[in-house]
Amino acid sequence: MICECMSVPRPTYYRWRQKKFDKTELEKEIIAICEQLKFRVGHRTVKGLLENAGTLVDRKTVQRIMQKYNSQCQVKPKRAKKMAGESNLVVPNLLEQNFKADAPNQKWVTDITYLPFGESMLYLSTILDLYNNEVIAYKVSDTQNAHLVLDTLEMACRKRNTAGTILHSDQGAQYTSHAFQVTAKKTALSPACPAKETALITP
Repeated sequence: MICECMSVPRPTYYRWRQKKFDKTELEKEIIAICEQLKFRVGHRTVKGLLENAGTLVDRKTVQRIMQKYNSQCQVKPKRAKKMAGESNLVVPNLLEQNFKADAPNQKWVTDITYLPFGESMLYLSTILDLYNNEVIAYKVSDTQNAHLVLDTLEMACRKRNTAGTILHSDQGAQYTSHAFQVTAKKTALSPACPAKETALITP
């Protein structure tokens, strides 16, 4: 499909893929640094190490080469334990590792996924129905705060009967926030999680 959109014949594309391109000395140096440090550093650190060794190079050039050879930092950023100004509400686990659902809107699961995007980070919030593994709501944002999960929750509940629905999440600050717990309760949801995670019980 991409070849058709770019008006490139498929045989031409495959011939290009089979070509062996020699790495430049700079590319070899960058790859060697990334491998030596087990892909735990970003392009700024690599740039600094190159400069310490006497090689002056633009930061964007280092980033482009690392992306080209899939040598970016592979260490996942840690989540913030608590958001400033938010209460931390921990509630019992209702799901108890039973991820099978007999009907739609019976059990939902939600989480936030990190999406590296150039020099920045985007966050994908999703809610999935365990009955058929359908993603019923999602939202992408450049900040991972309570608004992100609240907007996703609002989209999921729209035009659905959520009375008694269990919503499974972890103990992330967004899900243990007072705003999320109160909103879930108002929509008759019952968020739940395994040990060291969070849940909300509706009356």
